[in-house]
Amino acid sequence: MKALIIGFLLLGLGLDQPAIAAEPVSNGKATELSLHRMERLVTLKKIDEAFQTKLKAVKLEVLPHQGVDQPAFKFTMVQVAGEDGSQRAVEITLTEEGRSLGFQPLPGGSEPKDAPDWSDKDSAELSESALHYVLDNVSVNSKLAPYFNNLSQLNLSPASGPSASGRVACVTIVARGDDPVLKIFLRADGTIESVEFVPK
Repeated sequence: MKALIIGFLLLGLGLDQPAIAAEPVSNGKATELSLHRMERLVTLKKIDEAFQTKLKAVKLEVLPHQGVDQPAFKFTMVQVAGEDGSQRAVEITLTEEGRSLGFQPLPGGSEPKDAPDWSDKDSAELSESALHYVLDNVSVNSKLAPYFNNLSQLNLSPASGPSASGRVACVTIVARGDDPVLKIFLRADGTIESVEFVPK
C-alpha cells in the first residue's frame, strides 16, 4: 500500500511539470520537412504528382511570427517550366518547430515540358539526399553551416558534363548573404558523387 501511495505521489509530481517545448528547427531542416509534407500531399492526392516527380526548385521565406503556432516558414515548391515558360507552384507553411500548418496551390502555370527523366530516384528524393548531406555533416564541417542555418533556395537540374562516376543530378543550395553557392552532385541512386562551393 505504501508503495502504491508513493507511486501516485510521483505521478502527481510528474503531471505538475510543464511540457518540454520542441526546439525551433533550422532552415535546412525545415526544408527537408517541407519536402516530406509535399510527398504526403501527393500520396493523399491533394496536389499534382508532378510536384514530386518534376520538382525544379524549393524557395524559402522566413516569416515574422509571435508564437509557436504561427507560420514561421513559407515554402514555394515549383515544377519544371512548361512550354510557355510558366511554372506550377504550391505553397506550404510550417511552424518554427517544423509542424505543417497548411498548403495552397498557386494559380497559373502549365504542364512541365522537357523535365528530366530520373531513373532510380524522383526529384523530391534527390533533393532530400542533398539536404541529408548538409544535415548529417554540418556538425563536422563548419563550411556547411550557412546552408543548414540560412538556406533560402534549392534548385535541381541535370548535371552538366560527362562523369565516369555516374553523376546525373546537381542540387544547388543557396544561403542568404555572401556565402558561396553549394553544388551537390548526385548519382542516380541518390548517393553523393562530389560537392563544390562556387562563389556568387
